[in-house]
Amino acid sequence: MDKHAKRFARRLLFLVAILVLLLLAGSYVFMHLESWTWIEAFYFSTATVTTVGYGDLAPTNDASRLATSLYALISIPMLFFSIGILGEVVFARYHDKAMASSRRRKR
Repeated sequence: MDKHAKRFARRLLFLVAILVLLLLAGSYVFMHLESWTWIEAFYFSTATVTTVGYGDLAPTNDASRLATSLYALISIPMLFFSIGILGEVVFARYHDKAMASSRRRKR
């Protein structure tokens, strides 16, 4: 893997770590604001971040609605940014292999 792909991989690892922290923090907040179990809060956080929004769990008070709005505004772009970085890593690896193959054929 060349230096660009390694840089992308480090960025991706950093973003994944941030997403995990956001999921854990969101779960903790919703667990306390809504009196949900850990699993329910994690499920709601994951559904919110992935924009699935099944609707079986929903915020029931203004504080939870505000927290959900802020959580979505922060975490959803982070998820999409991570997916974009992952695409760059995959493309960089594919590009490196294609270029190496092309150089071998020219020799």
